[in-house]
Amino acid sequence: MASVQEVSVRWSRPVSLASVGEQEQVWRDCLYAIIGVSRRENTSGGRNRRLFYIGFSERHLWDRFTDQNHKLHKINAERSRHWNVRIRTGYVDPGPGRRLSQSLALEIESALIWEHMPMYNVKNTKTWYGRDMLIRNTTASGRGTIPVLKPSFRM
Repeated sequence: MASVQEVSVRWSRPVSLASVGEQEQVWRDCLYAIIGVSRRENTSGGRNRRLFYIGFSERHLWDRFTDQNHKLHKINAERSRHWNVRIRTGYVDPGPGRRLSQSLALEIESALIWEHMPMYNVKNTKTWYGRDMLIRNTTASGRGTIPVLKPSFRM
């Protein structure tokens, strides 16, 4: 019986697309989540949040998002009237003594899509073929949770 691999994904604060291009930090080999923050306050005075898309990029995110075929452009066109579209980057800690391989990164991306079913993802929504793993989602500081993502789940 195989052991469960535990991985942590530390998510950045949400930033605008313009902020991704302005960052000196090289955002590559990372997961990303495209989310919406409602433009209007809800009845309790807060802002609603919605998960639109989850992806993984080996390229710098700015290069990825400037590709005119990327889903971000469709999301912006269809949702920006009611939602502030923001991007969170997620860096994977595969655990002590392990390194992040491309196959593991893609399995984590697939698991996040399978578990959360973002409305603009079309791949990885019907089946799950990955390894047995426990994924923990936290803020970059490791102390908070992300409103649109489950704090942890097991695949």
